[in-house]
Amino acid sequence: MIKSKNEDLNVLVERLIEHTNHEIKFFGQTAKMLFLKNEFIIGEKTEICVKRRNLTKVLKYIPEGYKVRYFDTYGNTSDKLRDMKFSALTHLEIDKDDKNITSIYVYDVHNDEWMFRFNHGIRLPEKHIYFHSLPWGVDYIKPEIVLMYELLRPGEYGTEESNKAVIDALSYYQFVILKVVVGEEKLHSALSVHY
Repeated sequence: MIKSKNEDLNVLVERLIEHTNHEIKFFGQTAKMLFLKNEFIIGEKTEICVKRRNLTKVLKYIPEGYKVRYFDTYGNTSDKLRDMKFSALTHLEIDKDDKNITSIYVYDVHNDEWMFRFNHGIRLPEKHIYFHSLPWGVDYIKPEIVLMYELLRPGEYGTEESNKAVIDALSYYQFVILKVVVGEEKLHSALSVHY
């Protein structure tokens, strides 16, 4: 693993892997690098996904001194889980010393099917939403799903920096799924970004 320069983030990630490795799935840039190069890189911030029913277990392993902020579908935020409607939680932001270091996105599963947050009619078998990295022993969300969020909500989820490389590396099946969900225009736009 290539660790972050932020030691607080390294402590958090290592602790979550040690205690909740089966519950968490890496997302965003970390997932893209695992897919593209099989490199497990923890940058200045990392993104993780967790199934709603596993969220409380993950929360138990966030060390004391880390601030957790909860966000819901309705735009509400709170520093206390009990102030939020659990079924409406969308994500959490974890801060240490007033610096945001981790986002944890909550996903829902119904009848063993993952439901896309922006359209619950889009579903996949839960076991098909992630890959497992054998060398690193961690799970990560498949790139087409990461891109679904990034392309439909730019700025809210990740960056466009490596999207073209990821799209180029997708299988035909992954590409078609992404195209059906995000639309041809957004996909074309992502492919024509110049750096």
